[in-house]
Amino acid sequence: DQLYGNNPLSELVIADNFTSQEVKKAAQSVNKALKNKRDQKAYKKKSARTRKKQQRS
Repeated sequence: DQLYGNNPLSELVIADNFTSQEVKKAAQSVNKALKNKRDQKAYKKKSARTRKKQQRS
């Protein structure tokens, strides 16, 4: 009762766990978005290169 009763410390720990999980989730989605953007840029560069080759021939 004293451990989890009206102890602000236990609430802090719970909140800390929760926020770290949320931060992890957010970081993962940000990483995914960045990776998608990088892939799109690479794809655009690649397709531009192939278009130039096609124009030459």
